Amino acid sequence: MSKGQIARMVTMIIIAVLLVLAVWGYGTEVGKVINPIEYADDVNIDGADFTGIMNLFVAGTNGLVGLIIGISYCIVLFVISLVLLLPWCLVVIIQKSKIAPVELNVAVGTFIGVVFLSLIMGFVGARFSGFLIILLLTLVVAVMFGLLCFLPYWLAYRRCKKAEMNYES
Repeated sequence: MSKGQIARMVTMIIIAVLLVLAVWGYGTEVGKVINPIEYADDVNIDGADFTGIMNLFVAGTNGLVGLIIGISYCIVLFVISLVLLLPWCLVVIIQKSKIAPVELNVAVGTFIGVVFLSLIMGFVGARFSGFLIILLLTLVVAVMFGLLCFLPYWLAYRRCKKAEMNYES
C-alpha cells in the first residue's frame, strides 16, 4: 500500500472517532438536560389539589424542551460531520486515486463500527435515557458517514476495477 492509501485510511478512522465522540458528548448532554423541570409534589390552590394538572404541564414542557434540544443537537452534529467529511471526500477520493481492496474492507468495517459505537456510546453517555434523540444522532452520523465516506470509497473502488478490466482487454 502506498503512503496516500495509508493516509486516507488513517484520516478516515480519525474522523470516525471524532464523530463517535461527538455522539457520546451530545448523548451526555441529553442525559443531563432531558428533564430540566422537576415534577411537583404538592400543589394546593385554595384548598384544591392541582398536582396532577401541574405535573401534566411539567411533562409537556419537558417534552418540548427535549424536542428542541434533540433537533438542535442533530443539526449541530450534521454540520460537524459535514465540516469533517466533505473536505475529506473532495480531497481524498479524486479521479486519479487508486483504491486497494484492503481500503474498501477498512471502510466497511469503519462504517459498521461508527454506527454501532455511536449507538452504544450515545446510550451510555445519556445514561440510557433519551432513546429517540440518541437514535436520531446515530442516524445523522450513519447517513453522513455513509454518503460522504463509504459511498465515495465504494464508487472509487468500482471505478478502479472497471479501469483495470478495460486496461486488460
